Amino acid sequence: MGNLLSSMRAKFENLRTLAFGGIDDLSYTAVGIPFKYPIRILKISNTTDIDVFISFDGVLANSMDVVVPNGFVLYDLSTNKADQAGALEIPSGSTVYVKRVGAAATIGDIYVTAIYASQT
Repeated sequence: MGNLLSSMRAKFENLRTLAFGGIDDLSYTAVGIPFKYPIRILKISNTTDIDVFISFDGVLANSMDVVVPNGFVLYDLSTNKADQAGALEIPSGSTVYVKRVGAAATIGDIYVTAIYASQT
């Protein structure tokens, strides 16, 4: 069987970072700027020494996930899907927000890695 060529390419948006001192407990803080493209794969890494709650709308009452100290969460929304039609994506313009759970972090950062599909 010959090689099958896909017209879709995985591309990365710039890494987003939030230093440990910027993680609040009273409100959500954006990790970088909103996504420019619809995101197919998203990784949130927590190199701090605390749990952090994740939100995609920044509303205090809307915690959607948690990332443990020195851990990460990976959202692979379109596994093995090359066809853009019908693919599950995080919409462009979305932002990842974090807030701490309890005591302040003393080390580390929060990192957001975003991958989108492109035809170029």
